[in-house]
Amino acid sequence: MAEKVKLSGVPETMLQTVYARAKESGSRGAIHDAKAEEIVGKLDYDFALADKDAAMRNGVIARTIVLDRLTKNVARIASRRSGHQYSLRA
Repeated sequence: MAEKVKLSGVPETMLQTVYARAKESGSRGAIHDAKAEEIVGKLDYDFALADKDAAMRNGVIARTIVLDRLTKNVARIASRRSGHQYSLRA
């Protein structure tokens, strides 16, 4: 049974970000976020507003892709310099 959620303000914005990640992960696949899919799947929440906001959704996905690449590069450089292997999934 899904958990009924009623949010507003910052918490609602945060949830819409998770929803954007889950929706992208389950569709085109530009990113993969199993945890976002799991969280959204457990909630009883009206995501109609988030579905209408393509600019927000695309912005979330673009930022995710950029930050993932930057993080992987930093981990790669740190691994070379320290001799320690840093592992990042996806």
